[in-house]
Amino acid sequence: MCLRAMIGNPIDRGQMHLGETLSEPIEALRIVDDYYYYKAIEIIHDRCNHNRENRQNPLRTDAGGLLTGLIYCGECGERLTFNHCRKVVENSTGRHEYRWDVYRCFRKINYRGSCAGQSTYAAWKIEDVVLDVVRSFFDRIRRIPEASQLKAAMRREESTQAKALADAAAAVDKAAKAVAALEDQAIKALTGESQLDLGIINQLMPKQKAALEAAREEYQRVLMVNQAEEEMLEAKRLQARKMAEWGQLFEDAPLSQKQMILAEIIDRVEVRRGYQVTIKFKLTARQFLEPDADAAGDQKAS
Repeated sequence: MCLRAMIGNPIDRGQMHLGETLSEPIEALRIVDDYYYYKAIEIIHDRCNHNRENRQNPLRTDAGGLLTGLIYCGECGERLTFNHCRKVVENSTGRHEYRWDVYRCFRKINYRGSCAGQSTYAAWKIEDVVLDVVRSFFDRIRRIPEASQLKAAMRREESTQAKALADAAAAVDKAAKAVAALEDQAIKALTGESQLDLGIINQLMPKQKAALEAAREEYQRVLMVNQAEEEMLEAKRLQARKMAEWGQLFEDAPLSQKQMILAEIIDRVEVRRGYQVTIKFKLTARQFLEPDADAAGDQKAS
């Protein structure tokens, strides 16, 4: 059977199916847990062409670069690509050939004036910096008891969600004021108190009302997330266990597995001239960073 056809088959999580009807999961038949079942489906969808610009996982894990798909030029924002350099040196001892792996910024190579960064970066230098930070991250996961991690994660989550709720409420208020202002201008235009063209108001009104509706929906979504505290705690518990599991696997994992683990915890790695490296952790990993870590979850190194 084709491997792709097996991914997403309900029998993997112990569900029998007849047509569109699915049974509840039967643990005796289960092959993988729910996390990896849905994660495999997510990765398959993420690798589709229509997700090219927003891809969160490596498209391939056989390209050779540990950070393929995760590394960007910190100067121009372009994704860096894994490549190789070759140099031949002839001296009194003979002819010597040197090869090394690099990450290239093709914008810098093709349009030199459009990027202030380097055209190539030695892969080992950047990868060593990232690996040191990731090892420290996993060491902390192993060192701190799960209960303490969950408590800290929940505090961070509450802080993040409180800010998200305040931002959503402010967006609703701003959109409501914009609609009210247009309605006020429409009345004044009808009574001759305003010189603003009523046609322009009619063009702007649907857009502003749509923005107001979207802001209200976002507010309700954030509100519901805040209320689902028990579900949130269970999700944090699962995340903590997965982080610990990945930490145990990471050091001895093959390159392809290391890439997938990094893609789970790192949003992007940015490198600037002089090998100034910034590692941006994903929100799911950021909550397990040191308490005094950058508020945005960024780890800077050089």
